[in-house]
Amino acid sequence: LYCENGQILHTYPQGKEGSTFTVPKGVLVIGTKSFYSCSLERVVLQEGVKSIGDNALNGFVQTVVIPKSLTTIGESAFSSNTTDIYYAGEEKDWEKISIAEWNPNLENATIHYGGVIATGTFGDDFKWEFKASGELLISGFGRMEDFVRVEDLPWVNSRDKITSVRIGSGITKNTTAKITAQHG
Repeated sequence: LYCENGQILHTYPQGKEGSTFTVPKGVLVIGTKSFYSCSLERVVLQEGVKSIGDNALNGFVQTVVIPKSLTTIGESAFSSNTTDIYYAGEEKDWEKISIAEWNPNLENATIHYGGVIATGTFGDDFKWEFKASGELLISGFGRMEDFVRVEDLPWVNSRDKITSVRIGSGITKNTTAKITAQHG
């Protein structure tokens, strides 16, 4: 439930199905107790979110994806269940965020900088990286062959979380349809 022209997420709907929630683009503030008592594996805050209110994610949220645009974190903003935070910026950017003093659960979570969850290589000249935003990036040079079986995908462990695929310009065979057809 949103207010202020959709710029403030006031309350996550109780009983909403699913284990992941992506805050819509245009939301600037995650309000006080927005996810209080919610049980989610993952909450993704889109680029543009500037503030996380007091107790905002203090439910049962395990993983939080935070954009570089964030400037303020309120008191007790995170749950004791929050084990991983994927921050899109670098550590020096994180240090610029105004973080309220009382955040013991934030101190216990592992913060991953740069927003990258998993990386790997395949073939002779190709790299892939899966970002916390759900984007799969594939880079390299030359002809990339299609993957015939799902279990052959180098990113098979992340495939159910992929929301978009970006293939670098150095790849001469565009296999986006094959990759996206097998990612979900």
